Amino acid sequence: MKTDELMIAQALEMDPILLPFAPELLADFDELGSDAETLVDILRSLNLPQATTVVDLGSGKGAVALAIAESLGFSVVGIELFKPFVDSANVLAAASGVAASCRFVHGHVARDAGQHGLFDIAIYAALGDVLGPMDATIGILRRWVRPGGYIIIADACIQTGGSTGFSGFENYADLQVTRQRLAVHGDRLVLERFEDTSVDEEEDEDEEDEEDEEDEDEEEVRWIRSRVTKLAREHPEYSEALLAFAAAQEDQYAYMAENLLGAVWVVQRKLD
Repeated sequence: MKTDELMIAQALEMDPILLPFAPELLADFDELGSDAETLVDILRSLNLPQATTVVDLGSGKGAVALAIAESLGFSVVGIELFKPFVDSANVLAAASGVAASCRFVHGHVARDAGQHGLFDIAIYAALGDVLGPMDATIGILRRWVRPGGYIIIADACIQTGGSTGFSGFENYADLQVTRQRLAVHGDRLVLERFEDTSVDEEEDEDEEDEEDEEDEDEEEVRWIRSRVTKLAREHPEYSEALLAFAAAQEDQYAYMAENLLGAVWVVQRKLD
């Protein structure tokens, strides 16, 4: 099993020696890749009761968990392995007035499964394959959810003709195989939503969406470059690792745009 440090570094896509700088490197990213608004909208569409309990696995800075608590009033627990994010997320929960219904705990998604009880909903957003390929990942996630509950995964699959030949994406598969992996335990895929692929959109709207996404990617790359430049100047002994991080992030943005199809899947755990 990976050490905690290696798992955090993989999730944050950086060399472990850069972890002390992670809060500053990622200071411009509130959601760390996951779209809180989309996830709230999907949860709302499930028409769940007010007493619904949610666990956000790998909750990062807490944007998704906080949005759910604020918008839907559900009880939410965020499980996060990187302690600085846990601390800052709890401060945000208090400042947002939802500390009574939204709290963040330092924990390990795989190791702690079952130790906090079973939830109605488990969310696993924008963490990639730190738990392995999708069939292995879903096997861990379902241990957090009661029978009949829902698992929501925000991730991606390989586009038609896309490549898996990029470091960190070797475990990804095309849509058909991804669906098979999601259902490997007999659970039911009840909803899937893809990024920028609505068949009802006009062609010019599709082009506008693509341009907006490209602009957002370029802005995020600029944020990373700016933070790296500042930290490399302040800590020249880490400049090589910092510059390598920025270059790898830029390459990854380009790879993802060309080869991945972003998606959210909702899986209902079968009744045992």
